[in-house]
Amino acid sequence: MPRPPRVESAETLYHVTVRGVQKSAIVRDDHDRIRWLEYLKAAVNRAGLELYAFTLMDNHFHLFLSTPKANLGEAMQYLNGSYAAYFNARHERKGHLFDNRYHAVLVESQGHYLEVSRYVHLNPVRAGIVKRLEDYPWSSYHGYHFGRMPLSWLNYEHVLSQFSVGTPDTIIKGVRPLWLSKEARERYRVFVAEGIGRKLAPPWARALGGWILGTPKFAAKIYAGLANSDEGGRWDSRAVQGGRAFDASLDEISHAVCAEFHLAPDQLKSSHANSRDARRAFAFIAREHAGYSLKSIGVSLQMSALPNISALVSRAKTRAGKDKQFARRINDLISRLAKKR
Repeated sequence: MPRPPRVESAETLYHVTVRGVQKSAIVRDDHDRIRWLEYLKAAVNRAGLELYAFTLMDNHFHLFLSTPKANLGEAMQYLNGSYAAYFNARHERKGHLFDNRYHAVLVESQGHYLEVSRYVHLNPVRAGIVKRLEDYPWSSYHGYHFGRMPLSWLNYEHVLSQFSVGTPDTIIKGVRPLWLSKEARERYRVFVAEGIGRKLAPPWARALGGWILGTPKFAAKIYAGLANSDEGGRWDSRAVQGGRAFDASLDEISHAVCAEFHLAPDQLKSSHANSRDARRAFAFIAREHAGYSLKSIGVSLQMSALPNISALVSRAKTRAGKDKQFARRINDLISRLAKKR
């Protein structure tokens, strides 16, 4: 599965997951947990986020939010960068704290955000840390369950309004309307509790390509926006929807291709005849099986004309159809790269 592209949208909900590098702990005690909450609050306020739910675990955390300013990357860079700097300084360590990227699932606003909020809140119970969700202090569930001392920087209304009778048309953040009553919180508690004893699959298990949770129309809108953007990363819906993609970086593909064709890495960037088959193989695998855009492939090959890059892919297909040895080398490369994931 390819890494999802970065999609910055003011109209989209996100479920964000961040894990410690090699699943290592990102908090070691309550002091760390409190500092992480402080940085989360600062990120929400600085970036103008609408945060609906969060859960902090020992080696990862979940956020459910929207970005009215379409600035998710900026917010995550501040949160992860600031906390990692604090953590490394306090514990006298060096190197990355978090895994390479945060994982963001785009969630259509209608029909999905209730189950996403439930899944985020249920993490401590599913992990066996607590038996009762209200006993876990490091999530946003307390405000939903008890209604006491709600976090001023968290938007409870977005979810609880779905459990209220007579919901008004306008929801005002920071104001606790009368309709956000004890009854609304009780209905939400029942809704969350229903998921404790059941083997509920993550909502994003149904997500297209693992990163778009919504109707086909919603997914088509996302892909159309990416296709018309200047995005240099992966957005090719054929690779994602076809189930043929694997998660390999361009560097990984380049090294594998160079090893197979006995080339130095710099030779892949040359148009010399000796590197012709390797360049075709690289372009074909990166485009058709890892979902990279022509633009990003061109950067790796030091090519700027998109028609020429597309021609490399087409020539690889033609060559593979006529040359069994070339086709076998392509298939071997794909198998080796896929097995690494």
